[in-house]
Amino acid sequence: MLAGQLALLNGQFGEAARLFGFLAAELRRQGLAEPLATRCEPEWIEACVGAGDLESARSAMQTLAARHRRLPRPWTTLALARSQVLLDAAAGADTGAALAALTAALESVPAEVLPLDRARCLLVAGLAHRRAKHKREARMALEEAAAGFTALGAAALAARASAELARLGTRPAAATELSPTEQRVAGLAAQGRTNRMIADMLFISPKTVEANLARAYRKLGIATRAELGARMATGGGSVSAAAGVGAGSAGSADNVGKHPIPPGPVGSTVG
Repeated sequence: MLAGQLALLNGQFGEAARLFGFLAAELRRQGLAEPLATRCEPEWIEACVGAGDLESARSAMQTLAARHRRLPRPWTTLALARSQVLLDAAAGADTGAALAALTAALESVPAEVLPLDRARCLLVAGLAHRRAKHKREARMALEEAAAGFTALGAAALAARASAELARLGTRPAAATELSPTEQRVAGLAAQGRTNRMIADMLFISPKTVEANLARAYRKLGIATRAELGARMATGGGSVSAAAGVGAGSAGSADNVGKHPIPPGPVGSTVG
């Protein structure tokens, strides 16, 4: 598992696909239909897509879908939706439906559950939207992905998301374009909650609260909580419904499959 993750992280897609395929075959040989401690299918799919082996990617997708049917879990829900975006994009199909399904999957899993998987979903969505020239949706998804990776200490993935943001070549997000997490945190802060209270209510760390508030202050052009309360009261921090991850269609010849998302840090939580 570790060797495959490292190969994928280094962009060695063919080698990563081989290693994950070997692991899957070994699990089958041992008769382990549901290895609870192993969740290699999402990385296996990404590696196969990166290597241009869509047939093997679809086979791995079937394995992942079977695991989800046997025992639905948050990680299988997010992985299936994320992988479908990658597969559709790599096949040159319209990814609008897959992105809508990814949005639904993200909404079905509480924000505090599997934050690394959530950030990876947002990164995939951001790439799909960027390649389809949906710049606003891409920016929103990539900004939240970068923030999520940063909060988790996933420096390599945070750098990747930031690099993709830079490729947009557009102005920074407008003042009213707070991410959903920034909106929730700012709204609670405007009501007088302390950082610790907000962290407890949203099941996140105080450091994550501080990071989201800092971004919200910067976007809103303010410096104090008093200003935040006034701004939120007038609707200055509202998020447009069009800013969702799944807005629009992302079919494009310049597809996500050319740049599959690297795996998260080894030892990520199994949902």
